[in-house]
Amino acid sequence: MLTIVSLTGVIAESPVGKLADLHGKKRVTLVVSSLFALGSLLCALAPDFPMLLAGRVLQDVSLAVIAVLYGLLRDILPAPLVPFGFGVISVGLGASAILGPFVGGALIDHYGFRSVFWFSFTAVTVLATLFWAIVPESPVRLPQRLDLTGSALLGGGTGLLLLATTEGAAWGWTSAATLTCCTAGAAAVLRFVPHALRSDHPLVEVRTIAGPQMRLPVLATVLCAFAVSGFAFLVPQMLQTPRAAGVHYGFGLDAMGVARYQLPYGITAILAGLSGGALTRRRGSRATLLAATEPLTAALLLLALAHSAAWQVLAWTAPCDGNATSRESIVLARSSRPGPTITALDVSAGCARSGPGCRRRGRRRAGP
Repeated sequence: MLTIVSLTGVIAESPVGKLADLHGKKRVTLVVSSLFALGSLLCALAPDFPMLLAGRVLQDVSLAVIAVLYGLLRDILPAPLVPFGFGVISVGLGASAILGPFVGGALIDHYGFRSVFWFSFTAVTVLATLFWAIVPESPVRLPQRLDLTGSALLGGGTGLLLLATTEGAAWGWTSAATLTCCTAGAAAVLRFVPHALRSDHPLVEVRTIAGPQMRLPVLATVLCAFAVSGFAFLVPQMLQTPRAAGVHYGFGLDAMGVARYQLPYGITAILAGLSGGALTRRRGSRATLLAATEPLTAALLLLALAHSAAWQVLAWTAPCDGNATSRESIVLARSSRPGPTITALDVSAGCARSGPGCRRRGRRRAGP
């Protein structure tokens, strides 16, 4: 199930971002929200496991929407309010990290797993309706076309590499299936680079990402995302594992118990969202990136070395929201460049690209 989630997010992220640039970020967000609602409905009614997986695939397309929302806010807000808007997104993510486990845990414990999907269906329907009624569309468009070949190479290649990574232990690291996925995935990703460099409408601006201003921040964000994803996957399993002979990390918690242990993480995410934008404006994106990654690195190292007591888990998980803050610092740094054209968000890199290729519908607004 987790492999399906990750694969869908990886494959969908770049095409969804490009479609948002082409057809409007609000429109694409509403389409993806509809897919999430349909996926939730399928999961809630699923009579068998294949239909449940199909519903999860539709839900997981929404993983790309967060980056699209960063771009939408950058397009529709006045420049001085952009850091505040980005902070609101981070605060929302932090609030969901607090409320989600409690709501999900209570629903599962009292009404079963299907109740979570019914709740998701209702929530996304209400929120999408409010979003449609209140939020204006972005006036920014890219006069380009969707690179289908690039989407297949990048999405398929990274998907195969992720599949080999997640299933390698079960298949065997030297098995034919693992080696085939690794070889084919690496070949597709390597083939994508020259394709993107030659394309007039690349899915990802490789030159921008590999440039001196972007390569190290993007690498830092990728590493933060890797660390935070591993944390989010492993810590709930560790908390739910029963303490037994030879096992020194289990706590045997139920869903509500896990939610209580994730409170520090959610609170930190809210505080990071409130302070990240202001810190970037005052001290620069480098200071924000360091403020996010240094505590994250220390916390994960301490969690790896000391995790047998409740206070250790609570203390070390609190600073583990470095990925959201570092991503926000990069988006702010790249989207605040002066110029007559508002930038479009490069979803696959988690940064904003600047350039003369954008057009606005309606009145042009000067840059900050």
